[in-house]
Amino acid sequence: MLHLRLPLLTVLPLAAGCLFNPTAGALDGTGTETEGSSGSAGASSGEDESTSTGAVDGTETDAPPPSGPDAFDPHFRSGSRLQAEVFRDESGPLTLHDVWDASLQTPCDFLVASDGVERCLPRTLDYTPMFTTPDCSGPPVYVSWSPCAQPPSMIVGPTEGACGAGAVEVYEAVEAPLPTEPLYIGGDGYCDATGAVADGQAFVRGGRVDPAEFVAVERRVELNADGLGVEVVEGDEGSRFVAAMANADETRCAARTMVSDEAERCVTMQVAYHESFDWWFGDDGCEAEPLAYGYTKGCDQPPDLVLEVELGKGSPRYSLATLGEELTEGSVYSGAPGECLASPLSEVPWSIFRIGEPLPDDTAPLVVREVEPGPGMGLNWYRAETGEHLRPVPDAPLHDDAVGPCLPQPRGDGTFLCVPASAVGAGEVDYVDPGCTEPVMAFGPDFVDKPPSFAVEWGPGECAEGGSGIVAVWSTANAYAGPFYYGEPGACFPAGEDVEPGTYRVVPESVDVLPSLTIERLR
Repeated sequence: MLHLRLPLLTVLPLAAGCLFNPTAGALDGTGTETEGSSGSAGASSGEDESTSTGAVDGTETDAPPPSGPDAFDPHFRSGSRLQAEVFRDESGPLTLHDVWDASLQTPCDFLVASDGVERCLPRTLDYTPMFTTPDCSGPPVYVSWSPCAQPPSMIVGPTEGACGAGAVEVYEAVEAPLPTEPLYIGGDGYCDATGAVADGQAFVRGGRVDPAEFVAVERRVELNADGLGVEVVEGDEGSRFVAAMANADETRCAARTMVSDEAERCVTMQVAYHESFDWWFGDDGCEAEPLAYGYTKGCDQPPDLVLEVELGKGSPRYSLATLGEELTEGSVYSGAPGECLASPLSEVPWSIFRIGEPLPDDTAPLVVREVEPGPGMGLNWYRAETGEHLRPVPDAPLHDDAVGPCLPQPRGDGTFLCVPASAVGAGEVDYVDPGCTEPVMAFGPDFVDKPPSFAVEWGPGECAEGGSGIVAVWSTANAYAGPFYYGEPGACFPAGEDVEPGTYRVVPESVDVLPSLTIERLR
């Protein structure tokens, strides 16, 4: 059994549906991790008040490093074509949601196009590339089962056989008959059967589109006197977007709470992951030799170190280790002891690494989080441990006095809720009484010591407004151990003598218990 695993960014799983993921970055085209970008208070004016330590072309200038809380403003600015889509509340624009190409009327991602220039290329919404051959060869068919799917005008995909800079091509989208034969999904050494498609829409690639049709961008790093700063993406038509935090050696980094002392450090984004889950292992007992996984094989930059992720006590905690050798032959294993399954490395899409020695926390620079309150939501800020200069953090959650740090998630009606960063996706509801009136939810052994603050349930929404999103919110109460039941009042049945560890009583809440956000497109 092959486990396909995406890098973990937050405890809260993202909703599947028709809407672009608001917390994963649309700003990165380098193959390494990117997270959502936060704007600063006052950035809605569109005026650029930043001071750079270097020109866009990389030449040195005599300008002093930026300082003060507005040093890196604006965190988002619309140009003549690329527009900033931002989350807002009653106080105004807060943080970046997406980048919108007003000419093409579509969101776009910063990728290196086939001419070797980084550009904002249109995103193929809702459609998955699939193949009619069991080895995932030949031209893909782009298929969607979603009733909310928006037909694409263009399709973005890698150049056949290419990898690295200049590997991304844009094609015209041509509607095609829905395949009746079984389909396969995969690439780069793995290929999984998905079965036949009963309903939906399909498109294939048409002619290539000249990359000069899309906005060209340049990246640069701006640092303050404390050695912290931002990576900026600037369009040739005047747009500006902060893509990530950066440290003194101009490496993109993200704030991580460390296991040992609960301190936050700005850790490089170019990492391999080892999580407290049941994959991957080098031994057939799934216990003795944990392994780390990197990004998709072949086209991505190799990681610098291992980021070990610990779950189950609220927000994730992290520790660092050196990167061992990459495994290229044989099998790796996933599962739990007694249920350990082998997967040939040739079928695993991720690069797999041995884990080396633990690294001290001070491998990454220490940062201090502060909150700037506002009329509505507050913004999270960071400063260097010894510095006085505050600045907004691109990958930080927002802050609400009632729920604390929170991340925008879709409701399915075009609005968003700011969900606590420690929330999890709601699981199956069971009951502690034979009448099925007192609900409990099992969150698993990682949550034995501390339950999540909220559980969020996803469901279908209105396609015209935004597609799938949050339909219910549950708050957690005291832990429960004992017999449990399933069903509903009037049709309630015994399910077992004892629930699994990490089971808590839950209470249904109105979604309005969480603060609401809307989307604004800045022009």
